[in-house]
Amino acid sequence: MSSNIESIQNDIDKIEPKDRISVLLKPSEFVIPKLQSTQLTIPEREFTDAELDAETKRLYAKKTPLTDEEREAEITRLKKKLFEDD
Repeated sequence: MSSNIESIQNDIDKIEPKDRISVLLKPSEFVIPKLQSTQLTIPEREFTDAELDAETKRLYAKKTPLTDEEREAEITRLKKKLFEDD
């Protein structure tokens, strides 16, 4: 293959630009893994207006931006609240 690189390059150079892209991308299917579709099912939980108001007030009451640690803790807390069984 390496002895034919120059010949291959000459052949590729002769192809129309729009077709050249196809020729160059086609082998990538054998090298780059294809994405697979995934599905995520999240159980629904509705928050009451009072719960939403309380969360909104609590977040707006904080004057300084959250640190990375605080942000992660907040995400974890809200996930637990969202996914807890009633």
